[in-house]
Amino acid sequence: MKFLTDYEIHIFGMNRCGQHAILSWMLGMFEDVLFKNNMGAAEFKVDPVSMRPWPFYHYENYGEKTSRKKWEVFAPGFEPNAIILGTENAYIDKFATNYNSIFNRKKIPEILRKSNENGLEVDAFSKHRIFISVIRSPHNHAASCLKWRGLNHFINKSENFIPLWKSYAKEHLGITDYLPEIAITLDYDKWFLDDNYRRELFDQMNLDVEYSEKNLNKVLGFGKGSSFNRQASNGKANRMKVLNRWEYWMKEVSRDNLKFQRYLEMLNDDELQDFSKQIYGEMPFIVKDM
Repeated sequence: MKFLTDYEIHIFGMNRCGQHAILSWMLGMFEDVLFKNNMGAAEFKVDPVSMRPWPFYHYENYGEKTSRKKWEVFAPGFEPNAIILGTENAYIDKFATNYNSIFNRKKIPEILRKSNENGLEVDAFSKHRIFISVIRSPHNHAASCLKWRGLNHFINKSENFIPLWKSYAKEHLGITDYLPEIAITLDYDKWFLDDNYRRELFDQMNLDVEYSEKNLNKVLGFGKGSSFNRQASNGKANRMKVLNRWEYWMKEVSRDNLKFQRYLEMLNDDELQDFSKQIYGEMPFIVKDM
């Protein structure tokens, strides 16, 4: 059987969770990789009608990007080691479960058909599938979300942020088990700090490639950089204070506005706080007393 690529890697995460930092790190493991950004904004949806032109990007030599035409990347001469698919958010009540109904049944047959029309003569999409869900401490996550976009943005509404964050926490804690095949639940805070943890995650993926941190501090344009210091962060990801974003909203100058109240609302949920305590310990402040 001939495969289109060795590895098909799915990265699931909410806006501002650090998903694109994980992407950059993963790109550094491969010499030749295709990447599709944002397979669905507020929901996991891969619809060839509404998502036109559904562009892929081609990376060579650890992160140098070349944009290609829609189907040119599935033709002889562009046979990647891996195809990485990034998905921000998910249906609140389904997490990543409609991967099978949408990507498997609709998109893969379309890609294989066009690849064979282009002369590749492949039988299947990938040899190995890996699924990575990314979670970030809620007090830092919500802080970055509100600094990034206004009050009306989907992710900044407490009725969306709270259940979405809890869905990732449940998967991380093993309360749910939605992700199929090789599944990695990645703690962004720990990943940012701990090189041993990063190596452990890599080992769990069973990738037949050499481990690399060459792209670890590279900030890709897809995620539009840091919510707090976009210009200064490029190429200096390890210098960003991603674990202290909550401090911004505790300053007196930041507390007398509607965004500060929204920030507290995004964290004011007993179950969210319980899950957060299990993963990250006590929050640095008591939400209900603010």
